[in-house]
Amino acid sequence: MPELEQLRRLSGEVHPPAFESLVKVAGRRDRRATVSVALASFAAVVAVVVGGLLAGHPGEDRPQPAPSVPTPSPTKPDKTGKPSEEAAHVSETSMTPQEVVLADDATLVLTGVSADDPDFRVSAWRATCHWCPRSEVGRPSFTALAITSDGYARTTYRRAPFESGLEHVESPGPGLLLIVDAANGYEWLVRDDGTITPLARDFDDAPAADPRLWFVCLASTGHTSAGGAIPQDAPLTWCMLDPAADAVHVRRGPWEGTGMATGIHPSVVSPGSGDLLWGVQDQLDDRLVAWWLADGTRHYQDLGPSTGNGAVLNSPPGTMAFWSWVKGAEALSVFTSDDRGSTWQRTDLGVSFRPDDYYFALAWTPAGDLVGRQDDAFFPPSSIHLSEGIRLWRADLVEGGSFVLVHEARTGNEIAIEDPAFAVLGDRIWASRLWSDDDGRTWVEQTTWR
Repeated sequence: MPELEQLRRLSGEVHPPAFESLVKVAGRRDRRATVSVALASFAAVVAVVVGGLLAGHPGEDRPQPAPSVPTPSPTKPDKTGKPSEEAAHVSETSMTPQEVVLADDATLVLTGVSADDPDFRVSAWRATCHWCPRSEVGRPSFTALAITSDGYARTTYRRAPFESGLEHVESPGPGLLLIVDAANGYEWLVRDDGTITPLARDFDDAPAADPRLWFVCLASTGHTSAGGAIPQDAPLTWCMLDPAADAVHVRRGPWEGTGMATGIHPSVVSPGSGDLLWGVQDQLDDRLVAWWLADGTRHYQDLGPSTGNGAVLNSPPGTMAFWSWVKGAEALSVFTSDDRGSTWQRTDLGVSFRPDDYYFALAWTPAGDLVGRQDDAFFPPSSIHLSEGIRLWRADLVEGGSFVLVHEARTGNEIAIEDPAFAVLGDRIWASRLWSDDDGRTWVEQTTWR
């Protein structure tokens, strides 16, 4: 879709996320708003993990997925590997999903890979239709999905059912990939048979059999559903995916985020884990404040001055962990508590970079050390580059230790704005398209996406 037309549509259809989502990604979203104007990117975000005529039509409350052309059966999707040679183009005014994905100048805008089977992947591509009639603002662009269960030896092409540019992909279980737009309250389930399904939302209290089915979401049933708050008024909370019902169950409770008045982020731990619920509270005076729930009451701990901070992801059960950095300091501090906040331990680790909380995340490795992710690593906030550049750092959790650079790449690492920084399954750590099987010491990038 042309740049101006896309921006006009997004301004009417995209709703800003809850305050909690804005706080941690505000810096990223400022840059991506500039990129949207310069490059007609997906991003508006304000995130990833992230349309065109193929992604819906103006005025729809919820864009619906359309079948690829030619239309495959839901149980027998079209898995052609090469473009058709019968005709130059199926339409002189549009593009098929296959034409979009295989275009020489197509741009990769979203990726997702199954943590259970790396050959199961989904990608979103955007391309300009060079044969379509030119309007007063240029030629239209379109977006389409490429889905595979065998590493793109075969591919299913689908029209993109979303267009906000705020989507990211999660891996909730074998044979499933979940596309989440946490800013607007929409989800789509991609299955390894090549189908993609829009998910209904409700507030039903259904038990989750697998902790991986939980994910952070918008506490709303959608734009118009009875009883559901519009996205601007809904906080972030936890949802449970119900694949059998093609539904998402929104769960409200003390684990959810709050508004600007208190700045409480959703619990780092899902309510389905049965573990201690804890998280971070934003402070306007540059301090790190931890919160946790005990005996039905929210407790707080001020952990001191902080320029950049956050929760340490993938923490062991029963352990609260936070990282903090003060501007100008040569060390990053890790605070942990294993006794529900009664005592706290502090470990200082040397850093040779600035761990800004807009672009930095920290997680435990399977062996109990730390791995950090620094996005937008090579470009200043004023740059027009979109999420380019990534550095991965690793540190042994011992006093006096230091973070060591273990991977870096300047390009090819575009991520969705809300992309989870790390995901751990067994001994494998995922960081978007990168993975490590040796506790974060070395990393491999998945490069095949069509």
